[in-house]
Amino acid sequence: MENEKDKIRIKHPELWIVLFVIAVATASVSFAFACHNYANEDPGLYLIDPIADEEVLFYGNDFSFYYYCDGEENVTTEKNNVRKSYSNKLKEIYAYLNEDNTYASYISLAAINEKPNEEVSIGTTLYSMLEKAYYYSDVKYNYSLFAGPLYEFWYHQFSYTQNYRVSNDPLNSEKSVNYLKQTADYINNKEHIDLKFLGEGKVKLTVSDDYKKYREEQAINSPYLTFNILKNSFILQAISDYLTEKNIDKGFIITNDGSVVQLKNSPLQTYSLYSVTDLALERAGDLTLKTNPSCGNVIRHFNLNNTSTPNYYYFTQDDVTYFRSLYLDISNGLQNNFLFSSGIYRNDLNILEAAIINNMLVPCASSEEIVAKLNSESKANTTLIINSIDNHKTFYINKVDKENVTLNDKLDYNLNIIKED
Repeated sequence: MENEKDKIRIKHPELWIVLFVIAVATASVSFAFACHNYANEDPGLYLIDPIADEEVLFYGNDFSFYYYCDGEENVTTEKNNVRKSYSNKLKEIYAYLNEDNTYASYISLAAINEKPNEEVSIGTTLYSMLEKAYYYSDVKYNYSLFAGPLYEFWYHQFSYTQNYRVSNDPLNSEKSVNYLKQTADYINNKEHIDLKFLGEGKVKLTVSDDYKKYREEQAINSPYLTFNILKNSFILQAISDYLTEKNIDKGFIITNDGSVVQLKNSPLQTYSLYSVTDLALERAGDLTLKTNPSCGNVIRHFNLNNTSTPNYYYFTQDDVTYFRSLYLDISNGLQNNFLFSSGIYRNDLNILEAAIINNMLVPCASSEEIVAKLNSESKANTTLIINSIDNHKTFYINKVDKENVTLNDKLDYNLNIIKED
């Protein structure tokens, strides 16, 4: 396993940036082929490092792109062409979605945050992405462009000492519960914050005086507008669409928060299933999808990669262990301690849809609620695997895909079928 430690954390807690190469065996997916040495220009699998940019710093740090050069053309030439195309597009999309930083070459989300209640021209690419994110900004999808302050609270929680984490956790602090619920009421009320689409690439972020005052009183510093928990999924969707259009399709991309896209002409892969027993990480089994392209989004409420910037914590109280992560119920900012992990896998490249459906399951407190949520969405071409905290030795999966799972025969895990309507 190779993990490089986090390098930087900037301006707002929700803008953490991780600088490390995720080891294939522990980054949501394991693959049946090995990476060649990067310096070896023979045919093989190469890690494509983004080209450093003086203006858009660290734009590639949340992503690892592996590409198979088959030798049909000069390997060095092919690798460099892939690197250039990948870097240019990733840099562009990353810059557009940056909620803090403005650029000379790109009009970013920060340009809107800096001018509440004013019209801002942002261009067609960001406008289109905001339209889609705004459509899903609803409690029923458990997502909001305006939910930055809720995630900010939990980022602060991760940075505290363990004793203060526990005492300030909503389980033990009425003050924290009240703050989260009151903040959730603001961010979910369009009378207090909303985004107007004016056409021709122009938008207007509307913010009430009451919400501005509340933010000042509560010392809220997070931007008004962020893609937050689905940011990497929006970027990954844009990148995979672009690479497919350019016939750059012999590789896979992994994000550090649990998403993978496998492009259509790459070797087949297996997606690893992880759980925790007595706080020890276990690889419980593997899911194999039979065709490419494919994609997967996994939400885990425990830490898979040991990074120096914590995004998880746990504590035991009254004989119950509580696992905290970034995955929240945006209706109240709280966590319910039911799901241990959930994975949405597809035989296509609709990684954003997979991530949206997966995040929609986060507030569910029972398997019955999960089934009801899924029945409200299209499940065509979709595999679901869930693992609950109170029954962590059992994985539940759609009936049609049970034969695609292989459990670790050295561990005592079970595989059951989800009962669907």
